[in-house]
This record gives sequence, structure tokens and C-alpha cells, in this order.
Amino acid sequence: MIDKLNKNQKEASLYTKKKNQEILKYLPFENTQDIESASAFKEAQFPDDKITSDNKIVMDFNRYKFINAEVTAPETVNPSLWRQAKLVNDQALFKVTDSIYQVRNIDLSNITFIRGSTGWIVIDTMTSKETASAALHFINDSLKSKLNLKDKTKVSGIIITHSHVDHFGGIKGLVNEKDVSSKNVEVIAPIGFTEESLSENILAGNVMSRRASYMYGNLIDTGSKGGVGCGLGLATSKGTVTFIEPNVLIDEEIAKVPYVIDGVKVEFLMAEETEAPAEMLFYFPELKAICLSEDVNHTLHNTLTMRGAKVRNPAKWAKAIDNIINLWGHEAQFSFGSHHWPQFGNANVIKHLQTQRNLYKYINDQTLRMANHGLTMHEIAEQFVLPESLAKEFTNRGYYGNLKHNVRATYQFYQGWWDGNPSNYDPLTPEEEAKKYVELIGEEEMLKSAQKAFLKGEYRWTATLTNKLVFANPKNENARYLGADALEQLGYQAESGAVRNYYLTGAKELRYGIQNADETPSTVSPDIMKNMSTEMFFDFIAVHLDPSKIGEENYSFNIRITNNTKPNGYDEYLLNIQNAVLLYWAEKQDSYADGTLVISKNQMKEIFTKFSNFNHILENPNINYVGNQEKFDMFLHSLDTFNFWFPIVEP
Repeated sequence: MIDKLNKNQKEASLYTKKKNQEILKYLPFENTQDIESASAFKEAQFPDDKITSDNKIVMDFNRYKFINAEVTAPETVNPSLWRQAKLVNDQALFKVTDSIYQVRNIDLSNITFIRGSTGWIVIDTMTSKETASAALHFINDSLKSKLNLKDKTKVSGIIITHSHVDHFGGIKGLVNEKDVSSKNVEVIAPIGFTEESLSENILAGNVMSRRASYMYGNLIDTGSKGGVGCGLGLATSKGTVTFIEPNVLIDEEIAKVPYVIDGVKVEFLMAEETEAPAEMLFYFPELKAICLSEDVNHTLHNTLTMRGAKVRNPAKWAKAIDNIINLWGHEAQFSFGSHHWPQFGNANVIKHLQTQRNLYKYINDQTLRMANHGLTMHEIAEQFVLPESLAKEFTNRGYYGNLKHNVRATYQFYQGWWDGNPSNYDPLTPEEEAKKYVELIGEEEMLKSAQKAFLKGEYRWTATLTNKLVFANPKNENARYLGADALEQLGYQAESGAVRNYYLTGAKELRYGIQNADETPSTVSPDIMKNMSTEMFFDFIAVHLDPSKIGEENYSFNIRITNNTKPNGYDEYLLNIQNAVLLYWAEKQDSYADGTLVISKNQMKEIFTKFSNFNHILENPNINYVGNQEKFDMFLHSLDTFNFWFPIVEP
């Protein structure tokens, strides 16, 4: 019988200290180029220690002051990650070159301002309108005298690099929908942007946001034993996510010739299926500056994000970077991205591009080489080693992505999740498997083995054994606390900020259980919902259809959505539920349908997303339903609701 364990946070173990010391000896910490580039040409320090809205804290920079207060890394933080955390913890306005400025580190991503003929051309808007608005005020106040700016210089154009929320969510802090719809302000994005940005954040929004709460450290305290940022930046802001549909979409045809926005010439390069499904890179030939979007960073990025999304194509990613070199590399003097700091001088620009290109190409090619030898996903990840010429470049270190994770993702991209072993084809659920392991070995014996592994520094095996114990018996406190201790040490060793956050959040939930909090920003915002197409919205409804509630009966409804631009005043759809599957067809009606619903687009979204009952619909004089009321009510009641706080480290 082992002694009762406790839920307290622990110090770094001897094994963790040793592993972190090895990193300190391995990497060239004497190289200060990144430190110099990240602090170069600072124009002004951000004046506030927090950004708020309606008494709610959107970003609190006080939480990260401890990072700059310590010169050397605490024993509980990987020293390479600590270096990166310092580099992304300076909230300030920086000059890239004449006419290009960046506000960095007040949100997860950067916001870039280029001086146009009449106003600011903005590249990416950050996550929330509060941080975007603060950045606009900040740059105007800081540069008013230096650049002889008019009072409150406005935004004359926006370029959105790709379809992730931290690059478009702040748009309404900069412009309004009227100016965009009238084309007084051009909002430029890659083709497919709207579909990809909305679908990613809606159809799998609940599970993705819950996992993001782990990945971005939203649920843990900051500090030497907690969050130190996520490697790509500090954290996601917790403000209002907004959306305005672009009025200019760039495709391969448009990208063939230079584009002019507010007097500034820009050349585009499409980069679909790289870091995002809809992404583009671009070059300002008159300024000799490349915008790298999020395809080239000062970190190994994710080819499969830990929050969950489609696997990204590392071969296309490497090819896109190669295209940048071939198109603009011969003359570019500056490069800057949606995250991190710029490169100054052609030699540094080229080296950065080549290093990152070779990194993704190496991961792609060598994963496939080893797979063709018959190695499985986990075997490849365990054996995979980068050449030192790539591994010792700080820009290639896994501060956000993780090498093993990306190797597994690459295997998954080409081969799927299954390793080909028939014994692994149809595994038991984690809970079923755990109970059988415990039945076979015994709870006490497994716990003793887990503790022995922990004392030898075998934290991965400790985590595996205690996870089985917790899934077999969630009330086993010793298993929970020992598992938390193992995850904690793995977190202390992690070079990736996102991986560290994941381990430490798992440890916290093992110790204290799931604690509901408002610390996780939700991408399912009213603006996102409003801008979904009708077809996308029906797909969203289909994901909520619960077969156990809808049963085997068929349902059919005509939906008429008021649209004054149509000759008959409606967009018409036929909704059909058969075999517990929701189907729909545009411009179709059925005279034998169970009923007809006449409704506005906004009312439809409000009712269906709140899953109101039929009586509530009848109370609204602007909504009209004629037909079988019982069937329509049954359909509404078959729509499922999702609990955000589902368990991850326990059954």
C-alpha cells in the first residue's frame, strides 16, 4: 500500500532539471540575433497594462510580467521556451521599414499597418475588436507628430492573410460593415476564406474550443509553474470575435498581376492547404518587403493543431515557401509575418525562408521514407531526428508545434490513424480497455508500478498507467494525483508552449476536477453565426440532430427565408430528415411536405440555435408556420445541445 499522495503542485524533479540543462547546453544561446531583431526599431511602448471592455478584462499583460523579471529560466520551465516567451512579451509598436509598422504582443497575433495614400492598410486584425481598436488608437497616438498624421487616421483597406480567427476576429474594431459593403474600404482575403473561416469555427466549434482551452493555457495560472505563453504569442484575447465578409477575393488568376490598394502595389501568391486551407502570401515591391502570413515563423508550426482541425500538407507548405524564394527572394530586404518579429536584410530573409522550407520538407520526406520501411506512426515519431543544421536553428524549434506531433500528423495525412496491425483495427474504448487492464493486473499493483516509474523519471509511462487507473476508477485519488505529478513534470520539460499548457491543464483537472470558467474565448460568436450561408447553417443543424430523439420517421419541411432581392421575395429550401439524416435542397419546395416555415434568416438562426419549442415560434408574429405542428415540434426537440466542459483526462 503506497502512502496517500497530495494534489499540490511540485517542484522540478532531478530528471526534469537534467533534461532542461541538456537543452541549455545543446542550443546556441550565445546567438542574440533574434533578441536584437525582436527589439529593433521600437517606436513606442503600449501604454496600458491591460485591455478591457465593459469591465471585462480582454488581455491582462500583468500576468506575464514575471517572464521579464527573471533573467534565467526557472527550473520548472524549459530554457528554450523561456527564451521564446521573453521574445513575445514586449507590448509595443515597431517599425519594419518606411511605411510599415507592427503592433506586437497585445494579442496572439500581430497587426501590421502600412501607410497608404489616404489611411492605414491593415494586415490581419487580431482576434477581437477590442485589441484591434486599441492597436489603431495606439499607432495613431504614437505616430501623429512623427508622420504628421491627421487626427484619428482611419483604415483605408484590410488584407486578411488566412482563415484563422486570430487574423480576422478584430475587424469591427477597425471598420464598419457599411464602409465594406459600399467598397469605401477594401477587405481582401484569399479565395475560400469565408467558407473555411466560418466552417472551422462552427461545425466542430464546441470540441475545438474546449481543446483550445487546454492548448492556450486559458484554465491555468501564469507563472513559473504555470503558463508562460504558447510559443506563437502570449495568449488569445478574450474579447468580441467579429466578422465582415471580404469584398475582394484573391485567386490564382487575380494573383497573376500586381494589385493596388490605396496607392500601394502588392503582389499575391496563393498558398492554399498550407498553414490554413485558405491562405496567401504577398510582396510589396516598392517597399521590398514580404508578408509571410503564417507560413514562415520563428517556430516549428503545427501540421496538425492540438485543438483539432484538418491535417495540413507539409509538402505544399514547403513548396509555398520555395515559391516565395523564387519570386521575391532576389530583391526582398525585409520580411514580416502574422506572428513574431521581422527579418532585416536580404541575407537574413533568405536564410529564414530556406531554413523553414527545409524543415517542413524534411519532416514530409523522412516520415514517408520511414513509413515505406514499415515503421508505424509512433515508431517513426520515436526515432525521428532532425539534422543538427536544422535542429540548432532557434527558428525551427518546437515552441508552438512539436516535432513528434507533426511527424505523427504527416503519417496520418498520408496513411490515416491506423498502423495496419489488425489487432489495433477496432480497439476498445479507453474506459473499457482501462477496466480490463485493472482487472488483469490489479489496481494496487498498477499504482505501485506507476510510482516506481515516476521515481525513475519515466513520466510518460507513469502518465499511461495512471490514465488507465483513472479511466477505470475516476475516484482513485492516488492515481489522479500521481498522474498529475507526471503530467506536470512533462509540462516543465516541454519546449512547446502549447504542449506545456496541455500537460499542466491536464494536471490541474486531475487534481481539482473540471472547473467552469469564462477564461476561454468562444469562436461561436453572433457575428460568425450571422455570416454563415444558409447551406452552412443547415450543415450546422445537421451536426446537432440526435438519432435517438428523431427516430426512424421521415420529416419534410418547406423553408422560405425572406429575401427582398428575389422576385418572389424568398430563398426557398426543402428540408428532409430520413434515416436520422438531415438533407436539404435549394430552390425546391414540396407540396406534400409536413409543413412550411416562413422566416427571416436571422430569426431562423436565433430559433434553431436556441432550440426553442414550437409554442415560442407561434408567439412571434413575424414567423409563420403552416402544417403538422407536432412533427415540427418533434424535429426541434431532436436537436442536441453540447456541453462545453466535457471531460478530457477522465471518462
